[in-house]
Amino acid sequence: MICILIAILAAAGSIRVAAQSSESFRYQGIARDTELASLTARFPSSSHEFWGKDALFILSTDNAEEFRHRIAQGAGEYLVRISEKESKDHVYYLDAKIDGGITNRLRLSFERPDNIKPARGYVENKRSRSPPCSPVLADLSKRYGKPEGPDSVQEEALENLTYSWRNSSEELKLVCGKYQGQRDIFAMEVIFSRPQSN
Repeated sequence: MICILIAILAAAGSIRVAAQSSESFRYQGIARDTELASLTARFPSSSHEFWGKDALFILSTDNAEEFRHRIAQGAGEYLVRISEKESKDHVYYLDAKIDGGITNRLRLSFERPDNIKPARGYVENKRSRSPPCSPVLADLSKRYGKPEGPDSVQEEALENLTYSWRNSSEELKLVCGKYQGQRDIFAMEVIFSRPQSN
């Protein structure tokens, strides 16, 4: 009887199904548990950097093995500046904070770099160079249920609106923005992180 009631409530949207699961959150096939070294093959024309405690390593043909080893074993920050031809669904930047090869936080940014021209038919906020929030929010909500939020934080002329999903092993946040005096709400970034300990 209780199982039937939970199923009915979940179908009605009263229970966040994502909170019941420990399955990794994903966006464009990328998750916090993605093997980061695999991204060098997925984005071969993009810029890959690893900022370790003692040095900066930039991926090149003569240090590929050492670079992958540093990502798999090291501690620091792994950055991918995704090239124009490899960017998909407005994701242009990936930033992973890793410790001992474990990704504690992964951020995907939607802001189009100045040096990349918008594609034909590309819809974006002119001031932020970012896509609308609503399609990204709809996609994540369809997969993970209704989010918490939005939590609103004002930073000068920019209002940050954060939507959150949680499960037993991680948290997913979609951060959108809106400039004062404008109606357009745009997607800024998706953040995957380990749950905060209380």
